[in-house]
Amino acid sequence: MDMKKEYKRVACSFYDELEILAMRRENVEIFFTQENGEDHLIHTKISNLNTKNKEEFLLTDSGHIIRLDKIKTIKKK
Repeated sequence: MDMKKEYKRVACSFYDELEILAMRRENVEIFFTQENGEDHLIHTKISNLNTKNKEEFLLTDSGHIIRLDKIKTIKKK
């Protein structure tokens, strides 16, 4: 899978959920597709949400930068 594919905006409700998780400093489990196309599972906290070149990203305490449309699931832990 090519991460350079056009960004697909996420639902506002999903973005709002991510903002709340970041604000509350919740521990989360994130299952997402990496740049190389492989699926990956991490346990971390969301440190911030960011927009660059009309794409939205989630930044984690563990140093991951994840494009929002590549997140498959996110759960509170």
